[in-house]
Amino acid sequence: MANGREILPELLKLPAHERARLATELVQSLDESEDPDAAEAWLEELDRRAREVVSGTAKLEDWTEVRRRIELRLRAQVKRRFLDEWVKAVNEHGGFGAWAWEVSKNPGDIKDLLAKHAQRVQAAPANP
Repeated sequence: MANGREILPELLKLPAHERARLATELVQSLDESEDPDAAEAWLEELDRRAREVVSGTAKLEDWTEVRRRIELRLRAQVKRRFLDEWVKAVNEHGGFGAWAWEVSKNPGDIKDLLAKHAQRVQAAPANP
């Protein structure tokens, strides 16, 4: 059986609706327990939301904007996971010093961030 890393490039070539269907099935396969009260609670929540839409009290958002926010959040999560893996691999190698990563949206933060990581390196035990 092929592993996920081998088949992922082929799966990413599928049309978006097919990728969404596969993603849904994969996520559903992770949930092995069923909460008997969950279905009823979701029906109540759907009824409540529908009443808000009909009455005009619901705060509606444009799907394009919602999708853009979701995509940005997912991209950031992927980047952070990649950075975690990369830094872990470099540090496990041991031949390139101590690596860390950080995100700064303010260039004025850089000095403090570097100092924070320098303190961690100084406080860490030396590798044999």
